[in-house]
Amino acid sequence: MDIFNAFIQPFITLAPKLPNAIINFIIGFLIIKIAIFVLKRSIKYLRLTKAVRGLIVACASAFLWAFLVIHLLDILGLGNLIVLISGSAIFLGFILNQGLAQTISDIVSSIALAQDKDFKIGTKISINEGKTVGEIVSLSMRKVRILDKNGTLHVVPNSVIDKAEWVLIEGPIKNESHKSKK
Repeated sequence: MDIFNAFIQPFITLAPKLPNAIINFIIGFLIIKIAIFVLKRSIKYLRLTKAVRGLIVACASAFLWAFLVIHLLDILGLGNLIVLISGSAIFLGFILNQGLAQTISDIVSSIALAQDKDFKIGTKISINEGKTVGEIVSLSMRKVRILDKNGTLHVVPNSVIDKAEWVLIEGPIKNESHKSKK
């Protein structure tokens, strides 16, 4: 009988707290949906690329959902579980940081390159002190693909381009201030 009681006791303890947790979940869900809607509408007016806006919305959404989960666990009296999850998240963050440092660097660099008005598909550039010269044919969150005059496709991490000097040879220059005044 002790095994049965040990199994049933947590459910008996949680049962009176479930209605409050369900109400808080519904309210939290609605607040998150409204907050994300307002955030999406608000950042439309900022001069950010679509990728940067998406990154901001994703981070805000993840933060709000994590906050709601922690709040619900607290309502249910599962404070020990909150500590366990927080500790595991910190440990996982450390492990991922060590393994994903280059990936994160590439993603951050992609945001910077996406903001540059001269760095677009169709632009002819030179990188690595002239070792790679060609036309940008593809941009992603991690890599830039450059096609040289011989038809060779160079796949270069964004962080490499962002850290080094790259030279604009020709491309869609939209700002007349780049042209020399005579």
